[in-house]
Amino acid sequence: MNNLNLVLAPLISNWVVDSRKRRRLWCSQQGLLWVPALESTQQEADTRILLHTLYSVQNEGVDRVVIHANDTDIITTCLYYGATHLSDLTELWVKTGQNAYLPIHKMVVALGPSQCCALPFIHSLSGRDTTSHPYFTGKKAWFKSSMSLTIPALEEFGENPANAITDDLLNQARDLTITVYTSKADHFEGSDLGKLRAYKFLNNKSTLLKLLPPTENAFLLHLKRAALATIIDKNAHIAKPEIPPCTEFGVPVPSTKPAWPASMNKTISCGCLKGCQKNCSCAKNAVPCYIGCRCQGLATKCRRIHTATLESSDSSCDSENE
Repeated sequence: MNNLNLVLAPLISNWVVDSRKRRRLWCSQQGLLWVPALESTQQEADTRILLHTLYSVQNEGVDRVVIHANDTDIITTCLYYGATHLSDLTELWVKTGQNAYLPIHKMVVALGPSQCCALPFIHSLSGRDTTSHPYFTGKKAWFKSSMSLTIPALEEFGENPANAITDDLLNQARDLTITVYTSKADHFEGSDLGKLRAYKFLNNKSTLLKLLPPTENAFLLHLKRAALATIIDKNAHIAKPEIPPCTEFGVPVPSTKPAWPASMNKTISCGCLKGCQKNCSCAKNAVPCYIGCRCQGLATKCRRIHTATLESSDSSCDSENE
């Protein structure tokens, strides 16, 4: 065994790698057996674990799999495969570094197939080794926010390596990001990250710029990197997947747009919470309220916007009567 290195597989049987011929071999009582189906071009050990798991289940009759890992990447990928390619597997466990056993097969039933299929993309958006990381937003916040949204594009993306980033995928990922950074009291549904970033900057007591959501351009680059990571995860069952080049998915292109919207050049913003009345700083300076104000310049929060709308409609009616 001069040219053999023992690999501890997450299964009952043993795997051996022939370093001279780079072949994947099965080690059993009958000797060594060459397994061409496991000669993989995958770069990540996390995905190769799933490749070995699928082969053993489909070809060796394994009905219980225990994967020893302490990585969220593997857990989310196992949940996806537990709901899809390994849905018939009786037991799938992940043993963590704290010697806790996660019953993936039961977690798939509790979450449902839709949520499990969306998890690789949600996990990639929340930050991982191969993507950028939104500061001060945890995995729980992203997961809980995703439960309140309908995100079919995130569920379906990645199963085909040729998948392109569509408008639906972009909008649903943006809505998820906005939901993570806002509360129920905020009104940013269907808005863009530039306005949310300006609002957070002007109404946040903290001076840490890391707490701000990303710009639209930075978000788009982050989305591309998350999309590539999702494609890699969802093609772990293919020994030699045709993964698109990383240069097409936001690596390593920096952000090319300014961090502050060009339209946000106003230096005054009010902190009114009840209708923008007499003490409104914007009213005193005869300037309109906008997204940087506490009222966000919305007619539902700012009486000045409502009054201006009524005056505009009255003037238009008068001009029609003339």
